[in-house]
Amino acid sequence: MHCESPADQDQLTVMKDNLIQRDAESGKQLRVFIETPARLCNFFIQPKVTTHLRDALEEASLSRTEIQDVEIRCVSGAANYILQPELDPHTISSGLEYNAQKSHCTIDEVTFKSLEEEFSRYINHLQEAQKGYSNHAVQEIFTEKLEYAQSEYNALKNDIKTYKIDLDDTILEVSKRLYANRPADEDDPRQLLFQRILHIFEPLFELYIFHQILISREISEIVVIAGSWHIQSIRSMLRGIRAKLIVSHEGANAACLEKKYLDFFEDQWDCWNGCSIV
Repeated sequence: MHCESPADQDQLTVMKDNLIQRDAESGKQLRVFIETPARLCNFFIQPKVTTHLRDALEEASLSRTEIQDVEIRCVSGAANYILQPELDPHTISSGLEYNAQKSHCTIDEVTFKSLEEEFSRYINHLQEAQKGYSNHAVQEIFTEKLEYAQSEYNALKNDIKTYKIDLDDTILEVSKRLYANRPADEDDPRQLLFQRILHIFEPLFELYIFHQILISREISEIVVIAGSWHIQSIRSMLRGIRAKLIVSHEGANAACLEKKYLDFFEDQWDCWNGCSIV
């Protein structure tokens, strides 16, 4: 769900109304995990539906529906915002804040050291979480995701040496330097760093959601609202442990444990290829 459309408000209303109706009519507890973009992204990039949906559902004070923001990528999200290859970093205003869950950072103060600390924090958290599972299939999923993230981080460390970056350098300073010296006939180094950081933190983010699902077994129904690539990955992990999923609209990568509450996707969301629900 990373795009804006003319039907944005209509889509938000449909989702909100259906979840509120479900809360009133169902006797079962529902937990909704939402990938909520940082509010800075809402202002500049405008992926507004998930943020507004979370706010609307929290304001509704639903008795059987729990909303949980699962976005953990604060520093890495800010880094990728700064390193967008199509963005002139000199246009980024000083003092802008980037938030994820209860974490926040200031755009012009984010360093490669703080990126390293965020990586260490979440990979250590997930490595500890892995120790709590005896199931072989779950162990394999954790190992694959963690090893991939670690290999990409090792590659990033080599990139940092290649471009003579100090860990205490702010990512904004580095982005400005690389932008000014970008080669005309070669790939922009910022594109490489941008992709590398994505490849490090995406598997950690997806594994974090997978773990949150696994530790929510006492909840009758679970919905995940996130970008389509994340959903495809999470869905693959869940199927890998033979979790039961009911697909509501395969064409839009939409799936839910209670199809009847998402029938509206068939008509309402055909133009949103990036919209995904598990």
